[in-house]
Amino acid sequence: MAACEFAPELLKWYAEQGRELPWRVKGPHPDPYAVWISEIMLQQTPVVTVVPYFSRFMERFPDIATLASASVDDVLGYWQGLGYYRRAHHLHTCAQVLRDEHGGCFPKPLRPEELRKLPGIGPYSSASIAALAFGMRAAAVDGNVARILSRLYCVDVPVSTVKDQMMSWAQDLLPVSDKDMADYTSAIMDMGAMICRPKSPGCSLCPWQRGCGAYREGECERYPVTERREKKKRWGYVFWLEDEKGRVLVRRRVQGSLLSGLREFPWVEVGSGDKAACGADPAVPDPGGDWPVCWQSAEHRVRHTFTHFHLTLHIVRGRVDSEVFAPWLERGDLAESGFVAVADFGQYPFSRLMGKVIEAMTQEASKQCPNIILAKEDNISP
Repeated sequence: MAACEFAPELLKWYAEQGRELPWRVKGPHPDPYAVWISEIMLQQTPVVTVVPYFSRFMERFPDIATLASASVDDVLGYWQGLGYYRRAHHLHTCAQVLRDEHGGCFPKPLRPEELRKLPGIGPYSSASIAALAFGMRAAAVDGNVARILSRLYCVDVPVSTVKDQMMSWAQDLLPVSDKDMADYTSAIMDMGAMICRPKSPGCSLCPWQRGCGAYREGECERYPVTERREKKKRWGYVFWLEDEKGRVLVRRRVQGSLLSGLREFPWVEVGSGDKAACGADPAVPDPGGDWPVCWQSAEHRVRHTFTHFHLTLHIVRGRVDSEVFAPWLERGDLAESGFVAVADFGQYPFSRLMGKVIEAMTQEASKQCPNIILAKEDNISP
């Protein structure tokens, strides 16, 4: 199968089998803003998860001006549950840059890489936005495309070690006409998601079957070769502190840290290794060093998997008089903190990790809380 045949075959397949998605149109999208939002949401996140978030987000923030003028808390609230929260911070910051420096419009670059000057836009995002929004010649290589290329060319080393070669191959496969760039970019993403899947690829339906080296070898599931790294285990304590009205202490996560800007219950990481897994429970540390609280022993644990590590938090509980505790709320480590009624938690952006703590403590009241709450891996990264 000659190189010039790949794009026409893929475009023909896409015209018949491509997915209909709320951010897609035929050819270049007339609204680069919608492309930008969808591409950032789709980073590390499945399409099926993104669809309802995209619709809600676009309804609340229909244009750059609305997003730029919103509070970061409002943006995080509509992002809650998508993970990788730095993406939301970057979107908010980038919208303000576009408002202040580009007249509230998403600029058409002379070259795709110029878009990397904007906050939160890297090599992949710049290429995909350039192709999808402006019909520019740009090869967007994400995990789906890398998997396709690794099978086409039987790449028997980890794809992370041959990035330049992957980009060269991707450029070679682009369609001849720029007018097909947007549809081709969507098409190759769809083929990776629908046919050239990580497991059980649908080779019999693949438009590139004749040109695929892995198919000829009968070794499709051998590729791509990956580097497997065992995730580290970390553990600590999370503190559920109630006042005399039953309200719970909630603080704002500091900027620049993991899950920055979200609300959380105070927590501390104590150590790493297998202690959390085996249930070791040494003396509970004080989250502030000198809080006037007598903490109960840990009764429940929540486990959560981040991109690079597993975290187990033992939940401990305490009670305090809000007036007595007021001086501590004025300290820097509890800036923007306060006691919040459980019924009002929905007004604040919490991470999935803290959502598990809420679930554990609210179920506890009805004696329905399990000892350990397990969940599928969340796409959240430091």
